[in-house]
Amino acid sequence: MFILSVDSLAKDFYDGSFLRTILLIFPGCSEEVMAVPKRKHSNSRTGKRRAHDALKARNLQYCSKCSTAIPSHVVCPNCGYYMGRTVVESES
Repeated sequence: MFILSVDSLAKDFYDGSFLRTILLIFPGCSEEVMAVPKRKHSNSRTGKRRAHDALKARNLQYCSKCSTAIPSHVVCPNCGYYMGRTVVESES
């Protein structure tokens, strides 16, 4: 049986060998210690966090030449017009 006193644990902790001491006490443990939440997040807390994650509809504007609804800052797929000039030649 391996018994440690509080003084020896405190000394080992400050020496930086606390993890090695724990590994001696519990040989099945691995050195990779991860952060684990103490309690489960409730559904309302999860919902509050995700309240702003929804996708929003893009604002549509109308082409000044052919009046097709297009997203802003995009070349019109109907006539190829953008920023007051024809950027892409359309086939029709």
